[in-house]
Amino acid sequence: MTLVGGVHLARVMQPPAGCREVEPGRHGGMPPAPGTQPHCPWTNGKAERFNRTLAYEWAYSRPFASNDERAALLPSWLEHYNLERPHLGIGGRPPISRVNNPAGQYN
Repeated sequence: MTLVGGVHLARVMQPPAGCREVEPGRHGGMPPAPGTQPHCPWTNGKAERFNRTLAYEWAYSRPFASNDERAALLPSWLEHYNLERPHLGIGGRPPISRVNNPAGQYN
């Protein structure tokens, strides 16, 4: 899966095992994706902070006429979030500045 800015998604984190219902054999014999550790702010805190930012800056930033209108705004918001928006945790730089050799930048 390729995300905004040509960054390739290698894996997706999931909530702790105790927080999700998984049917036996649901993964077709494959082990489940790695999850966050319970009570571990280093992983779960980052996901929760992103969810909060997503809610305040995109989902509830203004009244939308429909969910389709809101969904149509998501790609441009993600592009802003990943490529332009300053993040205090990384010195006021956007996340893309931390990616080594993003798509189209190979020399």
